[in-house]
Amino acid sequence: MKRNNAFMISICILIVTLIATSFMSREVEAAANNPLFMFEYKKISYKYDDMNLVNTNYFDSSEEWDSISKGSNNNSVNSAAITYIYVSELNVEEQLNTISLSWTEQPFAESYFVYQIDPDNHDNRLVIGEFDNNTLNCNLEACFGSTYLYEIRCKYGNHLSSGTQSDEILFTNGSVKCSLENMDSGVSIAWNTIDNVDYYNVYFVEDDTSTLITTTTESSYLYDKVVDCNQYSFIVTAVVGEIESKMTDPSTIDYTKPKPPTPSITPTPKPSPKPSVKPTAKPTPKPSTKPTPSTKPTNKPMPKPEPNESGVSGFIDRLYSLVLGRPADQGGKDYWMNQVMKEGKTGADIAKGFLFSPEFLSKDMDNGAFLEILYNVFFDRASDAGGKDYWLGKMAGGMSKQDVIMGFINSTEWANVCLTYGIPSGGTGIPNKTIEPNEKVIAFATRLYTTCLERNVDQGGLKYWSTELANMRVSGTKAAWGFFFSDEMINKNLSNDIYITRLYRTFMGREPDKGGFDYWMGRFASGATREEVFYGFANAPEFAKICADYGIVK
Repeated sequence: MKRNNAFMISICILIVTLIATSFMSREVEAAANNPLFMFEYKKISYKYDDMNLVNTNYFDSSEEWDSISKGSNNNSVNSAAITYIYVSELNVEEQLNTISLSWTEQPFAESYFVYQIDPDNHDNRLVIGEFDNNTLNCNLEACFGSTYLYEIRCKYGNHLSSGTQSDEILFTNGSVKCSLENMDSGVSIAWNTIDNVDYYNVYFVEDDTSTLITTTTESSYLYDKVVDCNQYSFIVTAVVGEIESKMTDPSTIDYTKPKPPTPSITPTPKPSPKPSVKPTAKPTPKPSTKPTPSTKPTNKPMPKPEPNESGVSGFIDRLYSLVLGRPADQGGKDYWMNQVMKEGKTGADIAKGFLFSPEFLSKDMDNGAFLEILYNVFFDRASDAGGKDYWLGKMAGGMSKQDVIMGFINSTEWANVCLTYGIPSGGTGIPNKTIEPNEKVIAFATRLYTTCLERNVDQGGLKYWSTELANMRVSGTKAAWGFFFSDEMINKNLSNDIYITRLYRTFMGREPDKGGFDYWMGRFASGATREEVFYGFANAPEFAKICADYGIVK
């Protein structure tokens, strides 16, 4: 009777084991088909002899396990176990102008991927970087008034874990950096604009006391209450709603009234190579060598060129096709367009975002297939045998995919690709090809002659400016500067009202309205320079649209 009871207990144990085995096998199969889960599984073979467990075998590879015919041995019971691996916590801490991320260590992780997530569409991710398994934190630049959301995944083998997200935060621990410049009529205070900001506060600092002197939505301010050879200090803050950015150490300048110009210095360097006919409107000079005629203010750095919107659209469509092998979805494309047009990301940033996206990593490509993608993306061609063998050797020697990608990003070929689409490459390569200007670019250059100089084009000048614009050597703003502050324009000695009218026609494509005209005339009456008024028009949304319509960078 005891022998029968023991036999029945063994049979029950065997049945329970078989049921559990079937359930666990289904779990393994389901998880293995989901590329977003990173997993390590030990497939186990139990061997029984007279109902007693005598051997346990572990199979670490799926190939080894799949070679076993399940159930082929009546004396074996097969089961599988799966372990899910992920980062359990991602912490976010605000520091001055930066966000500090830290995460818990995952013992099985080989590296960690950090992503920035679009708060409005959580499906859109931009890769921040890949960190080795000894790194558990990173510091990222942050912009005051912006909302940030991050995600971390860990990598094991060729698999990527599910994501762990941080809390969403509105970054308020930012500051505004300003630059100071001596002008004839005072100290010019300038700063970079910040998206989503309502307005800026400008403070005069004296004896550690900050006094608010103006509130403005502009990106510069002229402080004219100056005395020669005195020192002046200022702080600029940004305001979003009721939140004001941090006050940092003030910017200080020793005010010295600029000396009169020296006409004997050649005002405009010649273009190289020289056009067959010298352009009438000359290229923008370097500030250090350009004198200041009586009708022209001191030069200052040009604003950062903005990419061409239609070119960026084609650039992103190309990455969807070459990297992900599918057409762009509208939500994703809008996200990447915003990253370039509003966040200032380069071609390299966007390409890395695609190549380190969960969708691409889930393809689990070998090194050869991965390199073929890189050649098509960055060189616009298939690989050559010598080049591909070189990179395969580097990867076999331990070079990371991120370092390999940087090698492609810093190439002349990538610079040429980005030039074609009108987007900054983000690499160190210099384009070695010249793009012939199309009808739209030629029309933009022609328009500068008619709206600014109010005359017909000369063919040498038109060819020069059209070629410079087409090859992104000058932006629309820089070309307009070359016309408005050319010797020809200066010698016209235009009155302020005519000058404003020509700015409206050039930058807004229309005649001035009374309110706007009165505003700018008031600025001149208050001591604003023509340079400052020029920048006020150059930063107008209307001019950005004009540049986009003509297919050039602003």
